[in-house]
Amino acid sequence: MKLRSKILVMCLGSILFALILQTILFQETSSKLIYRQAKEESENSLQNMQNELYAFVKNIENNLIEIYTESSFIKELRQEKDIDILRAEFYRKAYDIAVSKFESADSVVSLYLYTTDHEIISTYRRAVTPRHNYQTDIYADKEQENAGTVMDYVESDETAMLISSYFNPHRGKDIIRFVLKLYGNSNPRDKIGYIVCDVDSKAFVSIMEKYRTDNTMYIWLQPERDRPVVSLGETTDKEKS
Repeated sequence: MKLRSKILVMCLGSILFALILQTILFQETSSKLIYRQAKEESENSLQNMQNELYAFVKNIENNLIEIYTESSFIKELRQEKDIDILRAEFYRKAYDIAVSKFESADSVVSLYLYTTDHEIISTYRRAVTPRHNYQTDIYADKEQENAGTVMDYVESDETAMLISSYFNPHRGKDIIRFVLKLYGNSNPRDKIGYIVCDVDSKAFVSIMEKYRTDNTMYIWLQPERDRPVVSLGETTDKEKS
């Protein structure tokens, strides 16, 4: 009986050990599979979000490029007319461009036209109320408007469109800023002015929100060497530090 008991215990022990080992291996394999699938899904989601954001940015850029169809304005800039003449002749040009080149879905809140000397020619503001309040000149409060980033970009040799941002205290939110240099010819050194287009950050947030799978997720976009353009979600004091 003792021998039979020992054999029985050994058989049961072998079976139990095999079951435990199989369970551990299955759990490890399943965990790796779930992790890999979750990672692939996250990467695909981020790629889709990137593609949608890129499409929105490209649409803004294409609309800004349409300024070259304003032949009389471009001609006057090429001739480096006096700022007072430019302001008198094109004081409504920013309004005309904002209304004719952009749709309401583009969420443009303000638009500015400048000479290469950073002198304002024309300003468009979608609304002027205590809440919807935007500067008539981004250099009126250079620090608040993060205008130094714009000035550095304009004076650099960078040819790609600038994407930056600033915090609007009246709206209590970040405003996304697009800046496009204007050229007199194909020479990138022949700058004749630039256009600044400010867009409500809700345009970006609505896209990012679609790809946030968890309310605890925190997502932000930040250009290199600049402040965050827009963020989504909340962080704890510990995470902020």
